[in-house]
Amino acid sequence: MKPPSSDHARVPGIFGIGYFVLSGLAFVLAPPLPPPGGDPAVTAAFHATNAWALRANATITTFAALCLVVFLGGLRGRLSGNRTWAAAGTAAGGMGATLVVAFAGVSAAVGPRAASPESIQVAIALHDVAYVGAALAGGAFGIAAFAYALAIRTTRALPAGLAPGGFAAALALLGGVASVGLDRGPIQIGSPLSLFGYAIWTFWVAAAATALWIIPPPTAPRPLPLPGASE
Repeated sequence: MKPPSSDHARVPGIFGIGYFVLSGLAFVLAPPLPPPGGDPAVTAAFHATNAWALRANATITTFAALCLVVFLGGLRGRLSGNRTWAAAGTAAGGMGATLVVAFAGVSAAVGPRAASPESIQVAIALHDVAYVGAALAGGAFGIAAFAYALAIRTTRALPAGLAPGGFAAALALLGGVASVGLDRGPIQIGSPLSLFGYAIWTFWVAAAATALWIIPPPTAPRPLPLPGASE
């Protein structure tokens, strides 16, 4: 039976799609950050040249994070059959969204300081914090993906095919966090592995959001009327 149009349980799926679209737009607009510990002059020139793009990226990222938070709340409700892992995934995803917004703002704030010779060292420090913060946010999303995958496997409230994608995103994202201290190698920050993890996570959110919208929530059975009660 088709659920009534007044049912809002599937609406967070739209916000999940919004997160997918806005995250993709932010990725296209954001220039790749220079690695930390590089030439201060090169880093300062990068931020001076890309100040507008970084500010636009921070704004879009903020709206994307808001969409993600609404989606995660709806996903937690749908997976309430396993409250422990659903709550863990929502908490970790909310932390990741907070970190992404915070460090995107930090990166956007580097530009004005990089233009001033007196504050170049502060600008470089902010740049390094934003760079490492992106990896930490990826770790939070990795934990969220792992927790949600376990909740999906145990509750079957959403298609079971979403679980392997969640595990894959968790493996790639957490692998990127484990390589934070590496200066080179196949899994350093910003490498194909880290970007691959973020891509899997973003597409996984889109897939889960689509399922959240298409599949109606289970309806509670109506209680039987008491004997003698009027209809």
